[in-house]
Amino acid sequence: YLSSLGVSVPATVETLPSDVTALESALRLPIIFKPHSFHVNNVLGRKNIVVTTRAALEEFYAMHRSVLPDLLAQEVIPGPDTASWVCSCTFDRAYRLLDCSIKRKLRMYPPGFGVSSFAVSRSNEDLLELTRGLGAALEYQGHANVEFRWDYRDETYKYIEINPRVGQNVEFDEATGLPTVWNTYRVAIDDVKASGLKQRDNVYFLDLGPDLISRISDGESIAAILWSYVKTVFRRRKGQYFAFDDPVPGIVAAYRFMRRLNEALFRRLRGAYVRGDTRA
Repeated sequence: YLSSLGVSVPATVETLPSDVTALESALRLPIIFKPHSFHVNNVLGRKNIVVTTRAALEEFYAMHRSVLPDLLAQEVIPGPDTASWVCSCTFDRAYRLLDCSIKRKLRMYPPGFGVSSFAVSRSNEDLLELTRGLGAALEYQGHANVEFRWDYRDETYKYIEINPRVGQNVEFDEATGLPTVWNTYRVAIDDVKASGLKQRDNVYFLDLGPDLISRISDGESIAAILWSYVKTVFRRRKGQYFAFDDPVPGIVAAYRFMRRLNEALFRRLRGAYVRGDTRA
Protein backbone atom coordinates (compact mmCIF):
# COMPACT_ATOMS: atom_id res chain seq x y z
CA TYR A 1 0.00 0.00 0.00
CA LEU A 2 2.75 2.47 0.92
CA SER A 3 4.55 1.73 -2.32
CA SER A 4 1.41 2.77 -4.19
CA LEU A 5 1.65 6.14 -2.40
CA GLY A 6 5.16 6.66 -3.72
CA VAL A 7 6.82 5.86 -0.40
CA SER A 8 9.86 3.57 -0.67
CA VAL A 9 9.93 0.64 1.75
CA PRO A 10 12.43 -2.16 2.38
CA ALA A 11 11.72 -5.47 0.69
CA THR A 12 9.11 -7.06 2.97
CA VAL A 13 7.40 -10.42 3.43
CA GLU A 14 4.20 -9.86 5.41
CA THR A 15 3.11 -13.50 5.63
CA LEU A 16 6.06 -15.69 6.52
CA PRO A 17 6.36 -18.95 4.59
CA SER A 18 6.76 -22.15 6.57
CA ASP A 19 9.90 -22.97 4.64
CA VAL A 20 13.19 -21.17 5.41
CA THR A 21 14.43 -21.52 1.85
CA ALA A 22 11.36 -19.71 0.49
CA LEU A 23 11.97 -16.75 2.80
CA GLU A 24 15.67 -16.60 1.97
CA SER A 25 14.88 -16.56 -1.74
CA ALA A 26 12.47 -13.65 -1.21
CA LEU A 27 14.77 -11.55 0.98
CA ARG A 28 18.49 -11.08 1.10
CA LEU A 29 20.28 -11.76 4.38
CA PRO A 30 20.51 -10.13 6.84
CA ILE A 31 16.79 -10.18 7.70
CA ILE A 32 14.98 -8.40 10.49
CA PHE A 33 11.85 -9.90 12.09
CA LYS A 34 9.19 -7.65 13.64
CA PRO A 35 5.70 -8.12 15.09
CA HIS A 36 2.84 -7.16 12.77
CA SER A 37 1.41 -4.67 15.27
CA PHE A 38 1.57 -3.46 18.86
CA HIS A 39 -1.12 -6.03 19.72
CA VAL A 40 1.54 -8.77 19.46
CA ASN A 41 4.66 -6.76 20.25
CA ASN A 42 5.73 -9.15 23.02
CA VAL A 43 5.86 -12.33 20.98
CA LEU A 44 9.61 -12.04 20.45
CA GLY A 45 10.42 -10.79 23.94
CA ARG A 46 12.08 -7.75 22.34
CA LYS A 47 11.39 -5.13 19.69
CA ASN A 48 12.93 -7.09 16.82
CA ILE A 49 15.41 -9.83 15.99
CA VAL A 50 18.04 -9.72 13.23
CA VAL A 51 19.51 -12.83 11.64
CA THR A 52 22.60 -12.66 9.47
CA THR A 53 23.28 -16.25 8.39
CA ARG A 54 21.36 -19.26 7.06
CA ALA A 55 22.13 -21.18 10.26
CA ALA A 56 20.75 -18.35 12.40
CA LEU A 57 17.65 -18.19 10.18
CA GLU A 58 16.99 -21.92 10.65
CA GLU A 59 17.47 -21.55 14.41
CA PHE A 60 15.04 -18.62 14.50
CA TYR A 61 12.38 -20.64 12.68
CA ALA A 62 12.85 -23.56 15.06
CA MET A 63 12.49 -21.35 18.14
CA HIS A 64 9.64 -19.13 16.96
CA ARG A 65 7.61 -21.30 14.58
CA SER A 66 4.48 -20.98 16.74
CA VAL A 67 4.44 -17.18 16.41
CA LEU A 68 5.40 -16.89 12.73
CA PRO A 69 1.84 -15.74 11.79
CA ASP A 70 2.33 -12.71 14.07
CA LEU A 71 5.58 -11.65 12.40
CA LEU A 72 6.79 -10.00 9.24
CA ALA A 73 10.27 -10.04 7.75
CA GLN A 74 12.22 -7.28 6.04
CA GLU A 75 15.59 -6.92 4.43
CA VAL A 76 18.04 -4.97 6.57
CA ILE A 77 19.08 -1.71 4.96
CA PRO A 78 22.88 -1.55 5.31
CA GLY A 79 24.69 1.42 6.74
CA PRO A 80 25.69 3.04 10.04
CA ASP A 81 23.37 4.26 12.79
CA THR A 82 23.51 7.72 11.23
CA ALA A 83 21.47 6.47 8.26
CA SER A 84 18.38 6.45 10.51
CA TRP A 85 16.11 9.48 10.95
CA VAL A 86 13.02 10.12 13.11
CA CYS A 87 10.28 12.67 12.46
CA SER A 88 8.25 13.61 15.56
CA CYS A 89 5.22 15.48 14.29
CA THR A 90 1.60 16.56 14.65
CA PHE A 91 -1.19 16.48 12.05
CA ASP A 92 -4.38 18.53 12.34
CA ARG A 93 -7.96 17.42 11.77
CA ALA A 94 -7.59 18.00 8.04
CA TYR A 95 -4.51 15.68 7.98
CA ARG A 96 -2.15 18.61 7.41
CA LEU A 97 1.31 18.59 8.94
CA LEU A 98 1.53 21.23 11.67
CA ASP A 99 5.02 20.82 13.11
CA CYS A 100 7.76 18.27 12.57
CA SER A 101 10.91 17.92 14.67
CA ILE A 102 13.47 15.89 12.72
CA LYS A 103 16.42 14.21 14.38
CA ARG A 104 19.23 12.14 12.97
CA LYS A 105 20.31 9.15 15.01
CA LEU A 106 24.00 9.08 15.87
CA ARG A 107 23.90 5.95 18.01
CA MET A 108 21.22 3.40 18.87
CA TYR A 109 20.59 0.99 21.70
CA PRO A 110 20.92 -1.88 20.94
CA PRO A 111 23.53 -0.96 18.30
CA GLY A 112 22.19 -0.87 14.77
CA PHE A 113 18.56 -1.75 15.37
CA GLY A 114 17.31 0.05 18.48
CA VAL A 115 15.99 3.35 19.78
CA SER A 116 17.95 6.60 19.81
CA SER A 117 20.59 6.82 22.51
CA PHE A 118 22.49 9.73 20.92
CA ALA A 119 20.95 11.98 18.27
CA VAL A 120 20.99 15.50 16.85
CA SER A 121 18.32 17.73 15.33
CA ARG A 122 18.79 18.21 11.59
CA SER A 123 16.44 19.91 9.14
CA ASN A 124 15.68 17.71 6.14
CA GLU A 125 13.30 18.99 3.46
CA ASP A 126 13.07 15.60 1.73
CA LEU A 127 11.86 13.91 4.91
CA LEU A 128 9.53 16.80 5.68
CA GLU A 129 7.79 16.34 2.34
CA LEU A 130 7.69 12.56 2.71
CA THR A 131 6.10 12.88 6.15
CA ARG A 132 3.62 15.51 4.96
CA GLY A 133 2.49 13.32 2.08
CA LEU A 134 2.31 10.20 4.23
CA GLY A 135 0.07 11.87 6.82
CA ALA A 136 -2.26 13.22 4.16
CA ALA A 137 -2.51 9.86 2.37
CA LEU A 138 -3.18 7.98 5.61
CA GLU A 139 -5.63 10.67 6.81
CA TYR A 140 -3.65 10.88 10.01
CA GLN A 141 -4.59 13.10 12.97
CA GLY A 142 -2.59 13.83 16.13
CA HIS A 143 0.93 12.89 17.08
CA ALA A 144 3.19 10.43 15.28
CA ASN A 145 6.80 9.28 15.21
CA VAL A 146 7.81 8.31 11.69
CA GLU A 147 11.15 6.61 11.11
CA PHE A 148 13.07 6.50 7.83
CA ARG A 149 16.44 5.09 6.82
CA TRP A 150 18.70 6.29 4.02
CA ASP A 151 19.55 3.53 1.56
CA TYR A 152 22.78 4.41 -0.22
CA ARG A 153 22.25 1.60 -2.73
CA ASP A 154 19.49 3.48 -4.57
CA GLU A 155 19.87 6.82 -2.77
CA THR A 156 16.35 6.93 -1.34
CA TYR A 157 14.83 7.25 2.09
CA LYS A 158 13.03 4.04 3.05
CA TYR A 159 10.03 4.10 5.37
CA ILE A 160 10.65 1.94 8.45
CA GLU A 161 7.68 2.47 10.76
CA ILE A 162 5.15 4.86 12.21
CA ASN A 163 4.32 4.93 15.93
CA PRO A 164 0.90 6.53 16.58
CA ARG A 165 1.78 7.87 20.02
CA VAL A 166 3.74 10.51 21.88
CA GLY A 167 7.35 9.37 22.02
CA GLN A 168 9.31 8.73 25.20
CA ASN A 169 11.83 11.49 24.44
CA VAL A 170 9.30 13.95 23.05
CA GLU A 171 10.67 16.79 25.22
CA PHE A 172 13.45 16.88 22.65
CA ASP A 173 10.90 18.50 20.32
CA GLU A 174 10.52 21.37 22.77
CA ALA A 175 14.30 21.75 22.88
CA THR A 176 14.31 22.15 19.09
CA GLY A 177 11.69 24.89 19.41
CA LEU A 178 8.67 22.95 18.15
CA PRO A 179 5.68 22.41 20.52
CA THR A 180 4.47 19.13 18.99
CA VAL A 181 2.80 17.80 22.14
CA TRP A 182 1.10 21.10 22.88
CA ASN A 183 -0.22 21.19 19.32
CA THR A 184 -1.42 17.60 19.66
CA TYR A 185 -3.41 18.62 22.72
CA ARG A 186 -4.85 21.61 20.87
CA VAL A 187 -5.83 19.41 17.92
CA ALA A 188 -7.69 17.14 20.34
CA ILE A 189 -9.82 19.96 21.77
CA ASP A 190 -10.03 22.37 18.83
CA ASP A 191 -8.71 23.17 15.40
CA VAL A 192 -5.24 24.71 15.26
CA LYS A 193 -3.01 26.13 12.56
CA ALA A 194 0.68 25.50 12.03
CA SER A 195 2.87 27.59 14.31
CA GLY A 196 5.21 28.61 11.51
CA LEU A 197 8.17 27.98 13.80
CA LYS A 198 11.41 26.63 12.35
CA GLN A 199 13.30 23.76 13.90
CA ARG A 200 16.43 24.61 15.84
CA ASP A 201 19.26 22.46 14.47
CA ASN A 202 22.29 21.05 16.30
CA VAL A 203 20.39 20.25 19.49
CA TYR A 204 21.72 17.00 20.93
CA PHE A 205 19.79 14.20 22.63
CA LEU A 206 21.63 11.79 24.93
CA ASP A 207 20.42 8.82 26.94
CA LEU A 208 23.73 8.34 28.71
CA GLY A 209 23.47 4.87 30.26
CA PRO A 210 22.22 2.94 27.20
CA ASP A 211 24.50 4.98 24.94
CA LEU A 212 27.57 3.97 26.95
CA ILE A 213 26.55 0.31 26.88
CA SER A 214 25.87 0.46 23.14
CA ARG A 215 29.20 2.10 22.31
CA ILE A 216 31.29 -0.18 24.51
CA SER A 217 29.57 -3.33 23.21
CA ASP A 218 30.16 -2.06 19.67
CA GLY A 219 33.90 -1.85 20.37
CA GLU A 220 34.25 1.94 20.44
CA SER A 221 37.21 3.20 22.44
CA ILE A 222 36.69 5.08 25.70
CA ALA A 223 38.66 8.03 24.30
CA ALA A 224 36.38 8.27 21.26
CA ILE A 225 33.28 8.03 23.45
CA LEU A 226 34.45 10.79 25.78
CA TRP A 227 35.47 13.02 22.88
CA SER A 228 32.04 12.72 21.28
CA TYR A 229 30.46 13.86 24.55
CA VAL A 230 32.95 16.70 25.04
CA LYS A 231 32.01 18.12 21.64
CA THR A 232 28.42 18.62 22.88
CA VAL A 233 29.28 20.31 26.20
CA PHE A 234 28.67 23.83 24.93
CA ARG A 235 25.75 22.95 22.67
CA ARG A 236 22.08 22.84 23.55
CA ARG A 237 21.17 19.32 24.60
CA LYS A 238 18.39 17.30 26.18
CA GLY A 239 18.66 14.13 28.24
CA GLN A 240 16.21 11.30 28.33
CA TYR A 241 15.33 11.64 32.00
CA PHE A 242 17.27 14.38 33.77
CA ALA A 243 16.24 18.03 34.14
CA PHE A 244 17.51 20.46 36.75
CA ASP A 245 13.96 21.57 37.59
CA ASP A 246 12.82 17.95 37.99
CA PRO A 247 15.82 15.75 38.93
CA VAL A 248 13.97 12.78 40.47
CA PRO A 249 13.39 10.80 37.20
CA GLY A 250 17.08 11.17 36.37
CA ILE A 251 18.13 9.92 39.80
CA VAL A 252 15.80 6.93 39.57
CA ALA A 253 17.01 6.12 36.05
CA ALA A 254 20.65 6.34 37.17
CA TYR A 255 19.95 3.96 40.07
CA ARG A 256 18.25 1.44 37.80
CA PHE A 257 21.07 1.67 35.27
CA MET A 258 23.73 1.03 37.92
CA ARG A 259 21.74 -1.89 39.28
CA ARG A 260 21.47 -3.48 35.82
CA LEU A 261 25.17 -2.84 35.23
CA ASN A 262 26.11 -4.53 38.53
CA GLU A 263 23.82 -7.48 37.79
CA ALA A 264 25.40 -7.93 34.35
CA LEU A 265 28.90 -7.75 35.85
CA PHE A 266 27.94 -10.29 38.52
CA ARG A 267 26.59 -12.71 35.90
CA ARG A 268 29.77 -12.34 33.90
CA LEU A 269 32.00 -12.98 36.90
CA ARG A 270 29.89 -15.93 38.02
CA GLY A 271 30.05 -17.44 34.54
CA ALA A 272 33.83 -17.06 34.51
CA TYR A 273 34.04 -18.72 37.93
CA VAL A 274 31.87 -21.66 36.85
CA ARG A 275 34.07 -22.17 33.77
CA GLY A 276 37.16 -22.01 35.96
CA ASP A 277 38.29 -18.95 34.04
CA THR A 278 39.65 -16.18 36.25
CA ARG A 279 39.48 -13.64 33.44
CA ALA A 280 36.36 -11.44 33.62
